[in-house]
Amino acid sequence: MARQIRIEYEGAFYHVTSRGNQKHPIFFNDLNYLRFLDYLDEAHETHAAIFHVYCLMENHFHLMIETPRGNLSHIMHFINSAYSIYLNKRQERVGHLFQGRFKCILIEAESYAQLLSSYIHLNPVRADIAELPDQYCWSSYRDYVGLRKPPPWLKIEFVLGLFSQDGTQARRLYASFVLSQAGRNPESFRRDIRRAAILGCPEFVEKITSRINPDGHKDRELPVLRSLIEKPPLNRIQFESDRVSLLVPALKGGAPIHSPAFQGGVASANGSIRHGKNLKPNESNH
Repeated sequence: MARQIRIEYEGAFYHVTSRGNQKHPIFFNDLNYLRFLDYLDEAHETHAAIFHVYCLMENHFHLMIETPRGNLSHIMHFINSAYSIYLNKRQERVGHLFQGRFKCILIEAESYAQLLSSYIHLNPVRADIAELPDQYCWSSYRDYVGLRKPPPWLKIEFVLGLFSQDGTQARRLYASFVLSQAGRNPESFRRDIRRAAILGCPEFVEKITSRINPDGHKDRELPVLRSLIEKPPLNRIQFESDRVSLLVPALKGGAPIHSPAFQGGVASANGSIRHGKNLKPNESNH
């Protein structure tokens, strides 16, 4: 099987995942998690990597990365190699820690960063490790909602800025958005991110495809061309925007994020969406 082509250029955004070999654990205790975060810090210093979102699970991790130097492969080689050497020595083990190469999806950040960040932050909830995302400390969610000061290598302003330019309001809107996603079945989005090499609107996909195949040949042998998804995100984004708009009364009331009043607003929004309210005719139940 041909290796996946890595699409790399300056300023690109990616969803990156890496899983333990045969789905075995890659983190065994808090020191392991902390050391992995140290390597993210070092990748930021030495490779200019910008980490927007992260979630470290027992046997895999998720990252949303921006690469100002167009050097994703170098970044991930450094992180995975350094951590593998550390953990093998720490656990007195030999062999591959990770299952093959890391997987990455190039994303159109302005369109997909909101959904992708919530998908990443809800991993512990979907895995029944936590009831709420703020109960899990090995993700960036607490940094996003103001429960913890972000480290220098974590940039939360970009995603929060898609919700509001006011920091306090952005955090509240982001929390409401993520909580509204918690009750949803993410299968459609999960299928997209598993199948895709690129997530973006048709114009974005066409622009990236032209970089890979500038002569415009219909080369079906290129794995990355076979796996492109040309699916405009507008319907899905409108669907999620409707969810957020239904939470405005709770937000305007100034209720704390996890108060009964705020949670009631989330429940109301979820119920309205499930029953097709506030949606365009062809958008309900999708």
